[in-house]
Amino acid sequence: MAAVARQALEFAEKMHDGEETGKALDVFSDYTRFYGFESFLVCSHRVNQPRPRPLALAESWPKAWCERYIERDYHRQDPIAQYGLSHRSEIFRWRDVLKDLRGNSPAHIVFSEQGYFGLKDGYSIPLVFSNGDYSSVQLGSSIPVDLGEKDQRILTLASRFLIDILRAEAYGVARSDSENLSAREREVLLWAAHGKTPWETSEILNIAERTVLCHIESARRKLNAANATHAVALALSRGQIQV
Repeated sequence: MAAVARQALEFAEKMHDGEETGKALDVFSDYTRFYGFESFLVCSHRVNQPRPRPLALAESWPKAWCERYIERDYHRQDPIAQYGLSHRSEIFRWRDVLKDLRGNSPAHIVFSEQGYFGLKDGYSIPLVFSNGDYSSVQLGSSIPVDLGEKDQRILTLASRFLIDILRAEAYGVARSDSENLSAREREVLLWAAHGKTPWETSEILNIAERTVLCHIESARRKLNAANATHAVALALSRGQIQV
């Protein structure tokens, strides 16, 4: 966890160096290109404001494909979008969704068509917020991109940082506030940043492991983090803990 959090922190510091959305998008674009992705798309679904299709917060998607996608209302047949909406959990590779699709199904046809526009391989990163809002980041490439587990976790955290900024601008949603973290919550996050498991932290602090887990969960909610690793990275980026 510590290595992933520190690398995500380096990205967060670059992104938050200037509060301008344009700069954050440039940083994210450069970051994802390093991994082999040529374009990205950030979409949002608000829990209390249903829309016939998701709202695009930012994109560098091929323009011709965007126009075709909207004109033909492909969202309803898009296997990547539908899978993300139904699972909303971990990052997944596009081609893994295609295994159960028939070659002549509308969903398979949509995916095949996007390949002609340079979107042959990619990953989808679904992100669920504590209030039920759902966002997703699509990373696309014209060539195969193989990501290891560590890189997938780093890109998930980087995507979360970007969405924090985009949501703040689009909806006026306040970014995660770490000022209300208790001393104990900071303490357990600090040990997590050093790679300690909840059980190891409980031994160090002489408290029950269940108590450690409760503090981590409380900090996660306050930070509006997706998981413990994301909570650590956010706390680091806001100077609430230091390693």
